[in-house]
Amino acid sequence: MNLPPPSTPPTPKNTMTSKELHLGVPDIFDSNEDEYHSWISSIQLYLLINETIYDTDEKQIMFVLSFMKKGTAQGWATTFTADAIQLKKFGTFDNFIKSIETTFCTTDIKGKALGILQSLNQDGDDILGFINQFKVAAHHSGITDASVLTHPLLLQRVEPRTHETHLYHGYHT
Repeated sequence: MNLPPPSTPPTPKNTMTSKELHLGVPDIFDSNEDEYHSWISSIQLYLLINETIYDTDEKQIMFVLSFMKKGTAQGWATTFTADAIQLKKFGTFDNFIKSIETTFCTTDIKGKALGILQSLNQDGDDILGFINQFKVAAHHSGITDASVLTHPLLLQRVEPRTHETHLYHGYHT
């Protein structure tokens, strides 16, 4: 008696779906230029951790638009959305971000950052807060020197007692 060959069981389909991780949900953007870089960084991190959910330009753009609900940003988002719906085309995510930056960011970021560096002063005992502000402005100004904490602009603006106590005892690396 010939038995039929054993049948291969069907391969189970992957029934698991990606679940959105709500880690570091971005704040609402209101067009405040001083908060733009922090906001867009949080957007990018959120999209990165949820890349299986927001896997197209259109989904990424819609996600960003959902966080533009106040101030001038809300009007801009409403106009952009109406145009995109009418054209049935949202465009690429990269072009969308460039459009936001063109609208809401100073074109002379380096100049603005240099101005901040020149006016920044340590107030009181908060040396770490001051150093962090300096590092951010230095980055935006284009100062890439690894020893940014020994940069003359920083050293001129640190209170002398702090300079002696902190910068040369562990905070300068």
